[in-house]
Amino acid sequence: MLAVMAWGLNLYPLCWILTIWAPLVSLARVALGVHFLIDVVAGWLLGFLIALLMLGLYPMIVELLPFAF
Repeated sequence: MLAVMAWGLNLYPLCWILTIWAPLVSLARVALGVHFLIDVVAGWLLGFLIALLMLGLYPMIVELLPFAF
């Protein structure tokens, strides 16, 4: 989710770092036997969808709460 938001907010080079780091950490959890692959893929999809939702709502949130930004 952080990687998608970093891309949406144009936070370079953080977006590249997070894009590489996030899948490596999640696949390491599968390799260690902590999670099943389907759990990781579901987490990726859920995080991606939530990040897109937040990026879509970002302009409205800034408009409603300008003092927070």
